Amino acid sequence: MAVKRNLVFLKISGVGLEETHGIIGKISETLRLNSINISGILTITSSIMIFVDWNEKENALELIKNALRREKEMNPGKKRRLARILKQDDRTVIVPMDHGVSSGPLKGIENMQETINRLMAGGADAFVLHKGIAKRVEVANAGLIVHLSATSNFSPNSKTRSKYAA
Repeated sequence: MAVKRNLVFLKISGVGLEETHGIIGKISETLRLNSINISGILTITSSIMIFVDWNEKENALELIKNALRREKEMNPGKKRRLARILKQDDRTVIVPMDHGVSSGPLKGIENMQETINRLMAGGADAFVLHKGIAKRVEVANAGLIVHLSATSNFSPNSKTRSKYAA
């Protein structure tokens, strides 16, 4: 057993803290970037306890508060865009429909707008579309994730030439 003197533990707690993905990483990275060593971390339900040197406690506490504040303060535009994809229950149905460039049209979904309309009626929350198709369809209030780059299986130099290629 090792004993280290002059340690203090800072307790961070809050409802839903255990479901905040990456929160321990954000806190530890903030302290690391400011040369504050963490002697120990203990997590239990909605609490995180971080052990730091007594002389660093005020600085560490302020840095942690700022890191948590930044976590809550998301850019309003980003928050609005994410709300179109992640619904209030934090669940989503995202339909990938970006196959056209690499594989060409697939039987049954030649008319993208019609397919999107049917999927939205069925409860789809967002769509992944290639940038060319995204310009030509309407997704109403659904989220739109635009695929900006792609490779094609139709190229004569393609090693994985599509069975749909002529």
